[in-house]
Amino acid sequence: MRQASAGPRLALLPAVTFKVKIGPLGSPLLMILLAVSALFAAAPLPLGAAPLCAGVYRPSIPYGELRPDFVHSSGYKVTLPEKIDIKNQCNLGTCHLYSWTAMLERDYVHENRKSLKLSAEYLSARHWLQKSFDALESKKADVDIKLGSTSLSSRKAILAYGLIPESAWPVTREFNLAPLSGRIKEYVQNIVAEARWQKDREIDLERRKEIIAIAKKRITDVFENLLGPFPKDFVFEGRRYTPHSFASEKFPQLTEPVVVMRVNEDAADPTRNHKYKGSTSVTTSIEHVERTARELLDLGEPVYLSYHHNHSFVDRKTGIMSIEAFHVPSGAGPLSREQRAHFSLDDGGHAVQLVGYDVNPQTGRVSKWKIQNSWGEKAGEQGVFHMYADYFTAFATGLTFYREADVKLPKNQVQDPVQLGLPF
Repeated sequence: MRQASAGPRLALLPAVTFKVKIGPLGSPLLMILLAVSALFAAAPLPLGAAPLCAGVYRPSIPYGELRPDFVHSSGYKVTLPEKIDIKNQCNLGTCHLYSWTAMLERDYVHENRKSLKLSAEYLSARHWLQKSFDALESKKADVDIKLGSTSLSSRKAILAYGLIPESAWPVTREFNLAPLSGRIKEYVQNIVAEARWQKDREIDLERRKEIIAIAKKRITDVFENLLGPFPKDFVFEGRRYTPHSFASEKFPQLTEPVVVMRVNEDAADPTRNHKYKGSTSVTTSIEHVERTARELLDLGEPVYLSYHHNHSFVDRKTGIMSIEAFHVPSGAGPLSREQRAHFSLDDGGHAVQLVGYDVNPQTGRVSKWKIQNSWGEKAGEQGVFHMYADYFTAFATGLTFYREADVKLPKNQVQDPVQLGLPF
């Protein structure tokens, strides 16, 4: 401590100039100067001085840290056999597109016994462009471009953009990473805000249309200048495709009916089951959702999982997702679904793929779920996260899967059609 404190104090001495005539070694003035210098060099820190670095105090209960007695293993009773690459959405809120991409790639491996890597970057960039166009026409005061989506809206977007293999659009700039992602967001947001500012102050309808058209051209220029033009066609395995013809031929299941199963916010609410445009919407208990997800994985079917990501109960290094795994202050655990909905506290929606599960031998219930994430291989256990049952029960919001899967859906408990809810 003495050496650490002496450096800053001695550093002040050269700034002081003494205009004195030094006498013999034994002169009083010289003796005083030497004594003062020794005092500065050797004096320890006062007892009340602040420490040089933080973290000296260690709390008796390290809230927020993993519990050393939490038993974790990476073993699973059931795991989907198809192996596909872990992708990385980075700073973009396009997890829903990455989840669909992972599901489609796994389907392709299962059907063809070979891999096909899809460009999730193409989907993200096209989605960003389209959402920017939508913001130009929005009547909301907010000009922030939101990239999130529901599973069905995400699938609809993929059908609109088409699909391409990674080789058809080799992105040389990591636009989903900072600082470029932040700059694109700033550029596009400013173009949107400026255009809407002008449009709202323009009376002439033709001029208003012209303002929007110019803004769309500017936004497109931002993306194409930084990332290159989006491919209108490409060659894959000796054949020429467009993004739409490629999606139609390689992934016809995209247009097939699906089931969207949501978790009731209030556990006492009845199950609602109805069909809409060929697909099925089910809102039911978390127990039914757990049972269905397990049955799908038993059949070898990948599952699109939506959930609220609460980072307070996630260890990004190990991939452990569990409430019980962390030291939590008394009364500070997660609120119920009904409470969170009342206070609008769920704002961290995320989409991943369920690819396996393990079972508690005492209860026979699922003890943890194997999650394929889209945060790259450096997150979790080489891109895999382990969602324990308590986290799933607290934060899972729904599943999406193809209707052809041979699983039994819970029956509708609502007789009044009005109570079934709006079409999804």
